[in-house]
Amino acid sequence: MRLTWSIVALAIGTLPGRAQTRFEVASIKQLAPDPRGMIGGNIEPAGFSGDFLTIKTYIQIAFNLRWEAIVGPAWLNADAPTYSIRAKAPGPASKDQIRAMLQSLLAERFGLQAHKEQREGPVYVLIVKKSEPKIRSVDYEKGDADLCVHPTPGGLEARHCSMAAFARGLAGGLIALGRPVVDATGLPGRYE
Repeated sequence: MRLTWSIVALAIGTLPGRAQTRFEVASIKQLAPDPRGMIGGNIEPAGFSGDFLTIKTYIQIAFNLRWEAIVGPAWLNADAPTYSIRAKAPGPASKDQIRAMLQSLLAERFGLQAHKEQREGPVYVLIVKKSEPKIRSVDYEKGDADLCVHPTPGGLEARHCSMAAFARGLAGGLIALGRPVVDATGLPGRYE
């Protein structure tokens, strides 16, 4: 199947015309990769936290994009360093407001600038078979579980995932699919 999808192209420089939506305080520390493969990021009304994530993953979170929709310099896809980010919002904020603050932080601290464009290409589509899905529904209210797919020895594990987040996780660089994964299941809620 071929669909048109958005990409964000990146470069080094300042982000023109960017509203001054900023975190009250933020710290960024470069980390050695976690040998256990533990990574994570969380958007909450009070701010954002992320551990052992690459700049490309932070861009994915900030712009709410799939991994393959981010195009930039070669260093973005190579053995990129990982970082920890802790950022406090000036007051309670929505997910979209936190994402805008994270975009500003990336522009300010890393000099990133972005523009959106449309491209057409092949995709994988998640669908539900005619029988009942064989996955377990779970209640999950804490923060934003966008980073709910994690590598395990010999595979992947998904916990507290919406199907849209699961699709993003499949295409998010954990396995080399080479194309977007689209959620067409229509399944609400979160699953394990």
